[in-house]
Amino acid sequence: MSAILNPHSMTVTKRSGKTCTVVIRYAAQARLGQAVFHWARASIMHDPKSRDRYKAFRARGHSYGRALRGVADRLLGVACVLLRRRIRFDPDYGKATAA
Repeated sequence: MSAILNPHSMTVTKRSGKTCTVVIRYAAQARLGQAVFHWARASIMHDPKSRDRYKAFRARGHSYGRALRGVADRLLGVACVLLRRRIRFDPDYGKATAA
């Protein structure tokens, strides 16, 4: 399951004569991949933006795992920006405020 979500995994093709084997090379911790998987899964249940993103992926015909990876990519991107800017998460950021 974590191999599906691991953004640092890639396929490696090994060829020898008539045989061709494709294996996955891991470059990140499995527990980190599992944590991100569960983070994305929980967010589609509780966060409307994540749920809408998940539904959009599924509507385009993507699998459950691929849709969760899309949600996880967004969550990781937001987390990186928050850390870089040293600010706290504001769920109302970007919403129009009544004057």
